[in-house]
Amino acid sequence: MAQSTLNETDIINSIHNAFANELQHLIYKYVKEDCAGCRVDHPSQIKHTLCLYATEDDWVDLYMQQALKEIDFNQVYNTWRQSLSGPCDENARRLWNTIKDEFEQRTSDEHWLSGWEAHVKQYWKHGHH
Repeated sequence: MAQSTLNETDIINSIHNAFANELQHLIYKYVKEDCAGCRVDHPSQIKHTLCLYATEDDWVDLYMQQALKEIDFNQVYNTWRQSLSGPCDENARRLWNTIKDEFEQRTSDEHWLSGWEAHVKQYWKHGHH
């Protein structure tokens, strides 16, 4: 069996970043859907209050729970696998399943949710768009 070239912390971070990436994409999609200016492709910036004048942190606060309900685990998995620099060994698959199960079971846990909100906000601040 091939050994992963990543340590457990690197694998967990890569899984978390794949989830943050998918959540970010969903949140941005909701912003574009809800922005009055974007809905009608209005040329005036004044009409784009949600997408231009609210911050990414505001967007996370507004749309995180909706994004968690609609997260596409297959997309997250594919993003994560593409980010790995080595093969996906049994330990990496175990970590993936553990974190995925946590997502499926804990989305109503406020403490868990606030941790993920903070992670997505940090992910956005580090230029992941």
